[in-house]
Amino acid sequence: MHIVCQGEGSPTVLLEAGGGHFSATWGWVQQQVAQGTQVCAYDRAGYGWSEPGPDPRDAVRIAGELHDLLAQAAVDPPYVVVAHSVGGIYTRVFNAHYPGEVVGMVLVDTTHPDNWAQQGESIGALQAMASVASVISRFGAIRLMIASQAFDLPEAANGALKADMASAEYWQTQQQDAAAMQMSMDEARAAGDLGDLPLAVVMAVDYPEGRGRDTEYALQRELASLSRNGSFQIIEGARHITLLTNETLAAQVSGAIGRVIESARTGRPLTE
Repeated sequence: MHIVCQGEGSPTVLLEAGGGHFSATWGWVQQQVAQGTQVCAYDRAGYGWSEPGPDPRDAVRIAGELHDLLAQAAVDPPYVVVAHSVGGIYTRVFNAHYPGEVVGMVLVDTTHPDNWAQQGESIGALQAMASVASVISRFGAIRLMIASQAFDLPEAANGALKADMASAEYWQTQQQDAAAMQMSMDEARAAGDLGDLPLAVVMAVDYPEGRGRDTEYALQRELASLSRNGSFQIIEGARHITLLTNETLAAQVSGAIGRVIESARTGRPLTE
């Protein structure tokens, strides 16, 4: 498994990518946060520079693999864990399984365990899409489809993301993730609340008007209530992915991370 760390200081910030993403997606955030402490981004098994891992690819297994990786890389706690999208499911399970190691958490437009049911999303549809993509990628079709696509990340990160997304292995891992998604959601529900842990929830605004936006807003507010020391922030002008890929918007995410680090270091509540 692949991990890359920058900066110095404690607590160490751990960056957990969203579905189908890996360390490269954190290009801007990692540079920004590294100015104040050590920050590490890694690739879950089967993504980026990490070899595929065994089934099932559920949150408990993924959290355990991260914990083993940190031990092997001598990246010691305490940690502030930061997650984007479905990475929030894995981060909550990591915190529940390794109590005392996490001293702060930032959830960046993350998946609520009830997202799939309330928004009507289909795990089966994701599996089917990934299955088709894993076949056509072997003939270079995905590479052609994304050739003109560009993320707003540093140049090396853009290239890494496009190369990985064009591979059959990438889509096979997506299939594995989808197959275990319901299990992961159940594991996140069982993780419980966060007590007084400093928690920042950051939300984008790219949801359609009406019930979809109202539902997502309610779910994100519910995530913020997991901690008695929780905060909630909407970043105007941000979409789900541009929270990380746009340098200016990423700076606001980094600001939220900085506030959680400060709360963890000083013991002062986030709401002060």
